[in-house]
Amino acid sequence: LYRLKDAKRAARPTLERYKSWDVDTAIQTASMCIQRLEQYPGTEASALKTDLGKVRKKMQTYQTILGVCQRRWTVWQELADLEGADVEKAVHHLLSLQQHDLA
Repeated sequence: LYRLKDAKRAARPTLERYKSWDVDTAIQTASMCIQRLEQYPGTEASALKTDLGKVRKKMQTYQTILGVCQRRWTVWQELADLEGADVEKAVHHLLSLQQHDLA
């Protein structure tokens, strides 16, 4: 993706594949695509930038949570897959660590 000259061609696979990447790779690649898309006018580039911005923000949140809860979760996908009572436990854990903004 880093070698592609066309930012739009790099952005699409980034949006499709980021879920299988580690959090740092997802953030760096989304940021690179957003930066490269700045030179493209139009609604398609704008929509891609918006979607990539959402992905980057979500990944940055996961990165922060993983940094705070160093041993509880090891990859962001574990957090994303939480459901029901596990989400409640995660929120309580964050609150116990005084991470109210993340909870």
